[in-house]
Amino acid sequence: MPNLDMPVFTADLTNDSTGTYEFGRINQAKFRGALTNVPVNASSGFWQIDSKTISIDGKVTQRPAASPAIAGM
Repeated sequence: MPNLDMPVFTADLTNDSTGTYEFGRINQAKFRGALTNVPVNASSGFWQIDSKTISIDGKVTQRPAASPAIAGM
């Protein structure tokens, strides 16, 4: 993270297709609506993000027992 312009990333994940991550910037062409910020735990050398709630096509699903998601560089 210290080498990034900003400590953020853009995730572009499409069902049944190859997805991409862009580290160090927010690509505003990759999302609609309001941007949501979530805390990231980087103490293990990678970014961990809570994943207890997901939204697909506007349908929100609660996953209280979900493990954290990991985004690595």
